[in-house]
Amino acid sequence: MVLVLDCLNCETPPFSKPTLIRFRNRLIKKELDQRLIDRTVEIANQKGGFGSSQLKAALDSSPLWGAGKVEDTYNLLGHALRKAVSVIAAGQGREPAEIAELAGATILNSSSLKTALYLNWDDPGERKNALLIILNSLCSVEEWMQSQPDCDEFEVAKETLDVARVIESQNVTFDSQGVPSLSKGVAKDRRISIEDPDIAILNHYQDYDTIICNT
Repeated sequence: MVLVLDCLNCETPPFSKPTLIRFRNRLIKKELDQRLIDRTVEIANQKGGFGSSQLKAALDSSPLWGAGKVEDTYNLLGHALRKAVSVIAAGQGREPAEIAELAGATILNSSSLKTALYLNWDDPGERKNALLIILNSLCSVEEWMQSQPDCDEFEVAKETLDVARVIESQNVTFDSQGVPSLSKGVAKDRRISIEDPDIAILNHYQDYDTIICNT
């Protein structure tokens, strides 16, 4: 909105943050949020001034909807996994990619988690499969850590994975066959940051992951 109004360098903000949030919510109610993104990609494809495929990839990796620019459940879990693996690698003087390989979490060895998963985020079935892959990787890293003789030295990594389990409990439900999916609604005191436990999302932003899970 700031860009559209040509207010990027204004000394006085043209509107408050709640105004932007209300604007987003109105777009979402009218189902215009996705159309705005789709039209941007269409114009990029038509004009050829910049790559439409690169733009689509960037949009698919950035949470542009909802209460603000925070990580969705997929990226939160991936963030926790990446941090845990990095901590272990640093402690052992090894590369994170090597630890990820040993721990069965090769999805971390990519520029981004969603790039590694490489799926159609518009497909609910593929989103469930992505969640399953991430959770399986979480289990694999935990099991690998427990199998190590010096596992007591992994305290920081364990704490990070504990946060991942909190995020799972708040945002993921399982059906009778054990297939995971994102929960509807927003859990009270929902954790939306790996690094800062004090950041909380307001409960009136319903179905936050539903809004940004395509990103």
